[in-house]
Amino acid sequence: MIVSASITDPRATQLVSSNFYGALAFLIWDVLITFDEEVHHIWRKSSSSWIKWLFLWTRYFVLSAEILNLVVTSQTTPFPLTPRFCKVSLSIQTLVADITMAVSVDVLLIIRVYALWNRKRWVGILLGTCLTFEVVVALVGWILSLRYEYAYGCDITSAPYSIFYPLTILAVFVTDAVILILTLVRCVRFRRFRNRRSPIVFLMARDGILAFFTVYGIGLVNMVIYVAFPASLRALAYGWFLSVVSSGVCRLILSMERLARSEETLAVDGSSEPQLTEEFPYFPGPSTNIEAIPMTPIVANPPES
Repeated sequence: MIVSASITDPRATQLVSSNFYGALAFLIWDVLITFDEEVHHIWRKSSSSWIKWLFLWTRYFVLSAEILNLVVTSQTTPFPLTPRFCKVSLSIQTLVADITMAVSVDVLLIIRVYALWNRKRWVGILLGTCLTFEVVVALVGWILSLRYEYAYGCDITSAPYSIFYPLTILAVFVTDAVILILTLVRCVRFRRFRNRRSPIVFLMARDGILAFFTVYGIGLVNMVIYVAFPASLRALAYGWFLSVVSSGVCRLILSMERLARSEETLAVDGSSEPQLTEEFPYFPGPSTNIEAIPMTPIVANPPES
């Protein structure tokens, strides 16, 4: 989404631009403080690693989009923002940035929860249904947004079917709520069974709760602004949505990579401390390596009483 450079309300343009600067500053700060872990855990992965490309796409595409949003405005661009240019550019970025960012974080969380439930078929069907519903609502909203009309400066003059934007956010809320509930239920059941903590379970519960409330919070703010604020301020928190989701996805990946690396260190050092796979029998093999999780159900050995 390009900053709406309102011709009729320059104060709104300045306010929206200021928020984009703040979101960009936050994202650059997040990249800098985690860059050493990125080099250590991500850059060393092979080029065939899907988690590597998900991380790099989520981090650096959003960074590029944030910079583009600040460069291409009616105040700085060397060429006029015609209605046709606004329509094409906003449509492409909405499809590539908005939808892929929301889906990326949910796909990552779904894979983690699917593994946590030992790849049970009904869990996969439930989570797949929620994700499909989310994507369908988002794509329908995007297709209908192609009917929006723009003035010079990317002001929206006509926005039929704009209700699909808050509906898309609600669909994301539903998916994230299901993920959170499944995570907490599994963690409570495991705690009762083992009667002690597990690093993997604790990590998944913590990350799941943080991811839910982070996405919920920034999504709720965007929905309220979109519904209650004037059209010239609808992009007020959009930059923060991109930055926060990007940071969340990258930190989820780094968190699991840190735990996986520590597990490998214990195995190499021959430590006598219990391995993570022993504490959590529902994970066959290296439990923290989410790339190694097959997407077909297995029959797990029942835990010993």
